Amino acid sequence: MKKLEILEEMATKLYVTDGVSFQKLITYGSLEELVESNYAPDEEEGKIAIENACLTGTGNVFRIDDDLYIEEITETEFEEELEENEEEIVSEYIENFGKDEIFNEYTKAIGD
Repeated sequence: MKKLEILEEMATKLYVTDGVSFQKLITYGSLEELVESNYAPDEEEGKIAIENACLTGTGNVFRIDDDLYIEEITETEFEEELEENEEEIVSEYIENFGKDEIFNEYTKAIGD
């Protein structure tokens, strides 16, 4: 596993525990997947979210931004954000989950 994939997995695991941490780093491969994962019980809310989305047609990754709007970014932008947040992700991960198997994979990845 590559370092960035592991960081994404760590951020996702942290987000799942509290629904807040690293929300901006939770991404989806399609707009439909994002809407289904976040708005499925309320179709009207999903439609409103799509209408207010910041879609440029230039990205290939979708997420909910800090203002709770749908945003489209490129894979490169996402990877840069993972890199920028690496220290915080790893620190919070260790604090919450200890040095588990995912952490061990991370140390192997950065050692390569």
